Amino acid sequence: MSRAKRYHPLVMLLGIWNLGKNTVYFFFFLFVLKAGSDTAWVKYGRLALFAAAGIGLLSIGWSWLTRRYQLDDTSFRLESGVFVKSKKVIPFAKIQNTNRHTTLFHRIFKVTAIRFETGMEGDDAAVEFRVISYAEADRLEKRVAGLARPEEDSDAADGREEQVAAEAAARTASPDSTRSPEGPRTPKPERMLHFSPTRKDLIKASFTSLSFLVLIPVLFSLYSKAEDFIDLEDTAQGLLAMLMSSWWLAAAVIVLLSGVSVALGIAVTFYKYGKFEISSDEERIYIAKGMVETTVFSIAKEKVQGVEITQSLMKRLLSLAEVRLITAGGAGDEEREVNSLYPFLPVQRAYCLIAEMLPAYEISPEMSPLPRRSWGTSMFKYGWFWAAATLVLLCYSPPVPGWMSFVDWWMITAGLFIWTLVWSLLNHWNTAYAIHGHFLQFRTGGLTSRLFISKREKMIEVKVTRNVLQRWLGLASVHLVNRARPVLHQKLSDVPADWGQSFYAWYAERTREVRIQEDSV
Repeated sequence: MSRAKRYHPLVMLLGIWNLGKNTVYFFFFLFVLKAGSDTAWVKYGRLALFAAAGIGLLSIGWSWLTRRYQLDDTSFRLESGVFVKSKKVIPFAKIQNTNRHTTLFHRIFKVTAIRFETGMEGDDAAVEFRVISYAEADRLEKRVAGLARPEEDSDAADGREEQVAAEAAARTASPDSTRSPEGPRTPKPERMLHFSPTRKDLIKASFTSLSFLVLIPVLFSLYSKAEDFIDLEDTAQGLLAMLMSSWWLAAAVIVLLSGVSVALGIAVTFYKYGKFEISSDEERIYIAKGMVETTVFSIAKEKVQGVEITQSLMKRLLSLAEVRLITAGGAGDEEREVNSLYPFLPVQRAYCLIAEMLPAYEISPEMSPLPRRSWGTSMFKYGWFWAAATLVLLCYSPPVPGWMSFVDWWMITAGLFIWTLVWSLLNHWNTAYAIHGHFLQFRTGGLTSRLFISKREKMIEVKVTRNVLQRWLGLASVHLVNRARPVLHQKLSDVPADWGQSFYAWYAERTREVRIQEDSV
């Protein structure tokens, strides 16, 4: 067992930096905007700000002095407190995935942050190191993955700190890659690089994601913040009047704003996905993203609970898709998309990527569509809103003077009926399902599409239900639960009742597999 260690001392500086970011607005308001104010609430507010900052600084120092961690053969051991001590044990077996995050602060001091996610909830949900050296992060990650021997303790890792720190300046977004002075980074021999977007892919992604529209909320945000300090209403009205007085000036401004918007959208896409890489080795999958602030997500292949392929309407028109790995561990509140593969993959490339990274997962090209009779339940389900609106019109449909008459109300309900009809048909036509071997896959959605694939052994609960209408039409609904954070509930509605029984019998065979695994351990 390695000796107990304090966390990296730079974690205190990071805490002070975050404390400063949280209090800078109050400081600016009380000491700059209200610099000449002698009112009581301003004076007490300043005192309260100093008191809160002092308590925050003391808390940061006290937390560093009283918190320690160590590793034994099978788990993390975390200690905190002096007068009231708290000890927690987090087994390595509970670790579902690993998430490295390197901000500009970390880059300056040549350190990183690492988070080991479990499938649990509450305080034991993750083991987090907000500041840690590259050598120590590598050591912890190897111990969790079972690649390092227990006797290879922190003393040996500390001896390599200076060497790793010197190499950190050349590190890229992914710790599994290196960059040569002559060209782009290449993965280590033991890892296979599956995908890295080209410049053409990034430009295409910027338009597909509509990131060029980011200028609109930015301008509104700047305007609202500036309005708090100066009166811009008269100025804005004057500028608008000047633009409307000359068509060429208005056209020039529109062209300029469009160019800036497109350039900003492309820049945002390059910033987010410019160093995106998907790689894997025999045991794990690695997803790296970000240019200035980098994030590296890794997960053992055996702990992938399922695969989800989604397509929005825009992506369906462009034959693109997003692949997301379903995991039991979370990715942190700030990185909800970290377990998503590149969200603008060509559809065929997405299927090939799954086959390359997860050879244990199989996607069947053949799926069974819903029977025709199930469209009746779909229309019944989506028709409630239209029926309620029509009932209101039959009972009470007052004409609105000036622009709407009784006929106009009926045109609205006719439009709602057409939309309900089209929506139910799209959902019916786009739904399909299949069981092949140990795998279940199904596709749902109307304008959008979602394909889900999971192994039988990864499902923790299933059930088959039938309502009155489904019994009359010989249909059923299949419910399944996968381990994730939060727990992932899936529903496949209006499948044939005999297929629902076959699904239940198929899942019941899982108990035989579990007994075989237990006997072999």
